[in-house]
Amino acid sequence: MYGDGDPYCPEGADLHYGRPLGLDMDHVPGGAHLNPGSGYGDWPSLLEWCEDPAVRIKGH
Repeated sequence: MYGDGDPYCPEGADLHYGRPLGLDMDHVPGGAHLNPGSGYGDWPSLLEWCEDPAVRIKGH
């Protein structure tokens, strides 16, 4: 999972990690660093994914 505009990975987590490692990635448009400072605290679909990795992660 990655958001665009992450100041800690400006080249994009998909390009830097996801594609080279062949990872299945979910894109969160405008997500930035995906932390509480970016508005991501409670995130129901992330909890659902933790319980069942077949669930696709959605923006909050």
